[in-house]
Amino acid sequence: MFKTVKSIIPFVLLGLALTFMTQFKQWETLSAKEEVEITNFQKEASKDQSQSKTAENNQEDGAKASASSANETEQTSTTADHQKEYAITSNQNIVRVYDQKGEQVFKTTLSDWKKKQSHYYDKYNLDS
Repeated sequence: MFKTVKSIIPFVLLGLALTFMTQFKQWETLSAKEEVEITNFQKEASKDQSQSKTAENNQEDGAKASASSANETEQTSTTADHQKEYAITSNQNIVRVYDQKGEQVFKTTLSDWKKKQSHYYDKYNLDS
């Protein structure tokens, strides 16, 4: 009995060592699915960066245009998506609506906003 146990121990240790090394190797290497997820994440991140730069440029252009014509009303058509969330900001004369990404989706005068406030709250799913 003692000889049998003594002769089996090296094989058990060898099996444990091989199992450990195989598992450790798998922890270091990425699976194909993980590589695809990382690649997609990097592509989305680069798109977001380029879009944010574009949005910043558009906001700068918008600020220049609004400075030259403060009383002019500009409206952009958007479709109401109930899953999107919007935020509003206003100054003395102009009200702006922004989406989740911080991009301006609508701009109008304060008097027009007050006249059609309930319509805008429904259209952009704003909480009262």
